[in-house]
Amino acid sequence: MEIRMENGEEELMNRSSFGNFIGKLGPGQSFGELALINQDCIRNASIVTDSSCDLLAITRELYNRGLRVIHERDLQARWSFVRQCQLFSKWPNKYKKQAVMSLKTHVFSFDCTIISQGDPIDGLLFLLEFAKALF
Repeated sequence: MEIRMENGEEELMNRSSFGNFIGKLGPGQSFGELALINQDCIRNASIVTDSSCDLLAITRELYNRGLRVIHERDLQARWSFVRQCQLFSKWPNKYKKQAVMSLKTHVFSFDCTIISQGDPIDGLLFLLEFAKALF
């Protein structure tokens, strides 16, 4: 069950028939690229909106001409990370694949507080590149 606020009122939403909740997408984010990268891939997730939204759609042909290279490069970088990270070394391949699909890159600017003491824990962060990380 997920609780959502609509006009100041709580609304209970049962989305269990769609499978596990993976995450939220915001403006400018995309979905469905994995099905376009692999010709024989089937959709492996349901997307449910919380409100009315406008979407832009592109054809496979346009995707192949413009965005495919970018998404493939990102996917390869995530696979490379999972293969090299000790934490995933003993995981079965199906779990490694799930990790690859779940990893998202975040870029934080200089002097940005990433996590504050007392914040709720909702995931794990891996430090990829840094000049100096202060604790």
